[in-house]
Amino acid sequence: MRLEDAIARITFSLESVHVESAAARIEEKQAANQAKQSGAALILASDAEVWRAGVHESAHAVAAVRCDLHLEHAGVRCDASGWCCYYEGGESIDQTISRVVADLAGPCAELLLVGADDARCGQLAHSSDLLLARLNIDRCRARAPTWQLPTRLFAQLACSIVATNIDSIGRLAHVLILYGQLSRDAVAALVRQ
Repeated sequence: MRLEDAIARITFSLESVHVESAAARIEEKQAANQAKQSGAALILASDAEVWRAGVHESAHAVAAVRCDLHLEHAGVRCDASGWCCYYEGGESIDQTISRVVADLAGPCAELLLVGADDARCGQLAHSSDLLLARLNIDRCRARAPTWQLPTRLFAQLACSIVATNIDSIGRLAHVLILYGQLSRDAVAALVRQ
């Protein structure tokens, strides 16, 4: 997908989020992820689906490292699900903007690097990544109301960080899929090569 098309799709998805139900939907998705972490039975996905997940989670990890967020670890499962644990180092607006960029990097990477059909675009539009990003965008706006931060700005930042780190995302995706999970130090070493 072209960069401008990805930015437009992410912007539209963010503006379409039902903010009032976002927190509850995020909790549901996190509970499902916890069940998988606890050893729930997984259905094997195709290599293409696992690659998509690897690129997605690697983009989150690369963005977190590049934005100086505190990355814990990242992983991909055989069912093409994954996770990337990172958090803000403080309550400053720049840290929250960085968080939004990292939240959006996974969906942006799928659109830009792997491609997503309409069904996958619909899944991404309702993903916890987009829901979290939207809630964090609202936090940014509340902290700096005079800045008048447009939604498109966040989509541009996230797509830009993906577009300028394609090699790092690809390298990390290959290793992440091979090992299943990588620590902060392993991710940082691969990103900074």
